[in-house]
This record gives sequence, structure tokens and C-alpha cells, in this order.
Amino acid sequence: MRGALTGRRTVRLWSVDWILKLTWRGDVDGAVEAVEQYPSWNLAEDRGCSESAVTYLWARKPSGALGVLGKFPRDYLRSSAFYGPRAVLTAWAHEVANENEAALADWRFVVQLADRELANTPDDIWAMHWKAWALARLGYREAARKILRILEERNADISNGISKFIVNFAGLALVADSKDEAIARVARYVSSGETSALGRLRPVTRAMLRINPLLESLHGDPRFEALVAKAPGPEETPSAAPVSLDDKAVAVLPFKNLSGDKDQEYFSDGLPGT
Repeated sequence: MRGALTGRRTVRLWSVDWILKLTWRGDVDGAVEAVEQYPSWNLAEDRGCSESAVTYLWARKPSGALGVLGKFPRDYLRSSAFYGPRAVLTAWAHEVANENEAALADWRFVVQLADRELANTPDDIWAMHWKAWALARLGYREAARKILRILEERNADISNGISKFIVNFAGLALVADSKDEAIARVARYVSSGETSALGRLRPVTRAMLRINPLLESLHGDPRFEALVAKAPGPEETPSAAPVSLDDKAVAVLPFKNLSGDKDQEYFSDGLPGT
């Protein structure tokens, strides 16, 4: 990816670089660095704004998320990185910043926007999902659980890119005060992965579980920690053992061509590298 990005900057390359850093390697700082290279026109697009806001939230930098979202011209984001009311992301940012009143105001607005979408498309599972999340945050957990049960009965699927952030319905189960259900759902996704509408497998990785702020309340639960260990992720590279020199150590130093034959220069140059 570094090679592809050298001298060639495209939105798709930026996006893949972002996905690898945030959801595979768990490199939050690297992901922040990646989105901070996005041009302003990309941040005005649904995908660029979503990726940037999500990254700042994972990095626990709510001011960065609010800054990006505050400049976005629409109240609804529709991209593979996030699909739903912009107020969902601003509400999460306010929660991270402990700005509870602002978060509650955003959640009330989420209900309004979800109802607007449902008026046009009554079976819109995304609108139902975010309405349930907002209701749970506003204290109406039973109403949120009722919507979750409806979605389950319909075998609803939200395996869009946002599932990288909320781990499908596990996040909703958690805010609806169903910790056991949340862990059961995480276990389901870790065991089988999840398939997008296009049939591509979108695995739930260790990075998603370890650094996703929406799952913090599960940290420390032995069941959850076992799932984190089981989830796919990059292999951990063991640190190199320290080298100790003794009286039998050999140092390879530069050699000089004393043969007088310049054609042999390559040979002396190559010896130190062997």
C-alpha cells in the first residue's frame, strides 16, 4: 500500500489504506494520519466524512469528529463507511467528550430523522436500527429491545461497512442493556464472519473488538476476551532477541579491491552484505 500511494493519491487508495490501518492492524494513529491527508472536497462527500469521523471517534478525539461533521452539508450520511443520521456520530462524539446534554439532543434528533426515513420506507432496517439505538440512549430500553426483536424476526442484515464499527447488532443489544446477547452476537460474527450483500466476507477482527469504543463495557469479561483472542488479525511479530557478543564474534567490515582489476570491484562491495 505504501508503494501504491507513492506519487499516486486517489480516494480509493486512501480508503483501503484507512481500512487496513484501522480495522486490521488497529493502528489508530496511522488511521488518523491517513484521514488527515484527505482533501477538503473528500470530507464533503459521504464516504470521506464518514471515514474521518469514525477514525477520530476510535482515536477518542471527539473534537476532530465534531469538526469534520460540523462542515458536512447534509443531515444523513449514505456510504459504505456509515449509513445513517449524521447526528448518530455527533452524539457518540459528545458522549466521548462527556457532553451529555448535547448527546441527548442529538439522540432526539436521530429519532426525528429515523421517523422521516420510515415515513418514506417503513421497512428501512437502518432507520429502525438507529431509532432503537437513540431510544435506548434516551432511556427507553424496552422500546429499543422491541425494535431489536422485530429486526431479528425479519432476519434483518446490516452487514454494510458500518458493521466494522458497531459489529452488526451487537452494539444495539449492548445499549439496550442486553450484555449476554451482545456477546452472543460477537461470538456469532467471530465464528462465521459476516457476508456483505455482494457476498464478500467481512471478518470481525481483533482490532474492531479491542479498540472499538462502543464495546468498551465488554472489556474484562472473560467471554469477550476469549473472542478477542480468537478473532483474526495480523500475526504478532516477536521482538528480536538481544545479540550478545563474545570472544568468538565476527565483524564484517568494508573490503578494498587491491587486485588492480576494476572489474573485481563488485566482489569487494558485495562481501560486507553477505
